[in-house]
Amino acid sequence: MKISHKYLFLGLFFLLGIFFYLLKNNILVIKFLGFTKSNSSFIPNNSTSYKTNINLYYFKDYKFYKETREFVMFKDNIESIKHFIADWLLLLQSEKILKNNININSVLLSQQQDVVYLSFNKIFLDQEWSIFEKWNCIESLLKSLRETKFKFKDIVFLVDNKPMQDEHLDFSKPWSISGFYN
Repeated sequence: MKISHKYLFLGLFFLLGIFFYLLKNNILVIKFLGFTKSNSSFIPNNSTSYKTNINLYYFKDYKFYKETREFVMFKDNIESIKHFIADWLLLLQSEKILKNNININSVLLSQQQDVVYLSFNKIFLDQEWSIFEKWNCIESLLKSLRETKFKFKDIVFLVDNKPMQDEHLDFSKPWSISGFYN
């Protein structure tokens, strides 16, 4: 075998090695158009995570405000809801609506996936607020969840996995996501 053939084979295997390395590390992606179901753009489904824009509402100075943000919807609905609520709480804290640092501890879905249980570390409603302010704070959360098109129907508000306690509002029963104004 000639030396030029050896260098040709060596160069060919070197290029094949680079090619397979790029494929393995997802640096090079090959899409076969013949195997796709449709030529439409990517449509998110439950099997993948994807970025989307969401509207987060909050009630301040007797008005509703809206903030649009990029949000990652996860494969797991519970994880998406937990991050959504955490983002909403951060928005309320940044707008100086909440005095204390409030976090979402856990999120659970009922077996039928129509009721979501939200457990916070503290009650997010200030005891000094009027009933009107408390209702509209909750309505801002419900409106945010409704527009994001989560598929559950009711919410149970908890603090440390026990029903939330408030002297004006009853949290012993689930709250409908349809809200007060619909």
